[in-house]
Amino acid sequence: MCSLGTGWLQMKGVVVEKGQGKTRVYPFETKCDLRSHTQTINFAERALGTSTPVMGVKGPSVLSLLPGFDIINGCIPDYIHCVLLGVARACANLWFCGENSGKPCVPVLKGTLPERFPVHWAKLMNGVVLLLSESITSEGITKAEKLLNAFVQEVEGLYGVCNMTFNIHLCLHLAQSVKDWGPLWTHSAFAFENYNRDLLEMVKSTQGVTLQI
Repeated sequence: MCSLGTGWLQMKGVVVEKGQGKTRVYPFETKCDLRSHTQTINFAERALGTSTPVMGVKGPSVLSLLPGFDIINGCIPDYIHCVLLGVARACANLWFCGENSGKPCVPVLKGTLPERFPVHWAKLMNGVVLLLSESITSEGITKAEKLLNAFVQEVEGLYGVCNMTFNIHLCLHLAQSVKDWGPLWTHSAFAFENYNRDLLEMVKSTQGVTLQI
């Protein structure tokens, strides 16, 4: 089995050509084995002893020493980086980038963009909106999960396997993170990103930055 690049599934990554280089992508798979905390710790110990990654695990993490912390379910996707800065930015680049001018994903204007693209995009948006609700039911999570699964499954056919990125794959885990931790807004990085601005305002010169903060 090749290097496994996802944090929740024992899933094969595939290296494909993209542009002038290569990238690792994660084609949609209907069935994958889930990782577990105990199994991952065992993989880490084996990797440490052999200096070789085991099932994609390169070695132990200091986080595994935290009492009661689950190294798998305790690490959750953040929708800012996964959806907003990840999938949304990637799709916008596909629509607007000059390199794609000869391809069907043209700039987004109703009646200009082929219908299958906005229909596909709506699945992501509707799924994420449901998972961002202040109050969400189990039925709502199930609906969002189906929408996001359909979105990920259709990416390869619309944009090519080279665009089946890690962020695209992460969309498959958003619903589960809501089941485990609540709506996406309760564990997003917005609060931390916002505080970065406060930290920057503390810095008045390039010397002794840490002391200024």
